[in-house]
Amino acid sequence: VHDGPVALESPGSGLFAGGAVPRPVTGRLPIVFVPPRGPGAPDPYADVVRAWEELEPLLETREDRKRFADAATRRVVAWIEAEGGLGPASADRLAGALEALRFVLARVDPTWAHAHGVAAAILDRLGDRARAVALARRALELSPDGERALTNLALYLGRAGPDTPEFAEALDLCVRAIRLRPSHDLPWRRLADLLEAAGSPEAARRARAHDPSLLEDLEGSDGPLR
Repeated sequence: VHDGPVALESPGSGLFAGGAVPRPVTGRLPIVFVPPRGPGAPDPYADVVRAWEELEPLLETREDRKRFADAATRRVVAWIEAEGGLGPASADRLAGALEALRFVLARVDPTWAHAHGVAAAILDRLGDRARAVALARRALELSPDGERALTNLALYLGRAGPDTPEFAEALDLCVRAIRLRPSHDLPWRRLADLLEAAGSPEAARRARAHDPSLLEDLEGSDGPLR
């Protein structure tokens, strides 16, 4: 029996694999893993709201609320993965996932960067680039060194097209992400995609090869290298 503050744990890959909804059991608070569901399963909004209504009286500290926000956001991510990703999921069904994230940000923890980031990805998939960019910027404010926050904002800004201030900012964000974690492939791939879109195939090739000298060349130029 646990009578003190409650801390919801996130045991790594199991959470991502099946989603996790924390639920109380008489006098105890385990994490219950939701089995992976195939396409067509209900969206996670009802699960998240029900879990919050049951657990809110027990979540006495800010850390408790953060951990609930983490579990709920990962629950949404698991549902999206079960749907086959953002591409195959329909707009109507993604709207339910978006509502779950809005609930987390409005009622649980408005500073949870991951929830802002996933909501931005859904809005981008729904074609609302302006709101996707706004939420991605907020995610980056909350997690300034977050690789996903940097590269996702770069993705959305890059859609403005070459020769725009947004595209130049997208390139800068990729360079910043690479400087933080030069061995990670994601920011290099995002940079390569942007350079390819800008008509710079040779620079894109160098990005895919993780050529560190490319960063100096980009920082010393007025735009994508031709």
